[in-house]
Amino acid sequence: REKDKHARDTMLTKQQIGSLFGEEERNALLESKRDVRKLAAEKEQVLRSTVNEGLRVYRALRPDALPFYQEDAVLSMKAKMNRLNMMESGRGVAPNQTGAVLPRDKLQLKNEVVDPFQFQLPVVNPKAFLIALEAACRGLCDDLEYIASCLGIKPEKLPAQGDPLRFQRLVESVMFAFPLRKDPEYVDEFMFNHWPRLKQLMPPAIAELPDTDVADWLRGHLQRV
Repeated sequence: REKDKHARDTMLTKQQIGSLFGEEERNALLESKRDVRKLAAEKEQVLRSTVNEGLRVYRALRPDALPFYQEDAVLSMKAKMNRLNMMESGRGVAPNQTGAVLPRDKLQLKNEVVDPFQFQLPVVNPKAFLIALEAACRGLCDDLEYIASCLGIKPEKLPAQGDPLRFQRLVESVMFAFPLRKDPEYVDEFMFNHWPRLKQLMPPAIAELPDTDVADWLRGHLQRV
């Protein structure tokens, strides 16, 4: 009798558990698994795209550099050699609060967040990439400001030095300084209002062309496009 009661209780428990996962619940569970897989695939694709874009910008900033994995190996060896040289020369030791001498690699300096020898390793790390990108943008901003001054753009129309969108706004200021409609009828207006300033940026082979030749080329180009 006890065995029969136990078997009935077990069967009833199985039925109750089975009722929790009906057809709708199973479909919902499978659908959630599909969503998770799809989301993971999308994240992996975005990550791969971000890494490829970072490497592309790195090669653009340093076209003559070695492949990044080779430069990583070279910098890693240099970091190890520098650490060994500092330790052997005695500069790698310092007394602690009790007067005992400790190796530099065991010092816990408050202002050291990372190992100074490993600061730029690997080559394509977030900190080094952002520093290089910011330096390149600052240099380009200075060049764009000089171009804007040559074009007669007023300084008050240019972004401030600390503007986070300074590079983008400088590019827009220079690009939109010479509006050209996609209509051949407005070529004469463009030549009168903008070409005298724009040709200052052109190489001599183009800047010395007669204005009529440039206007004819612009008309033909606008008709083709």
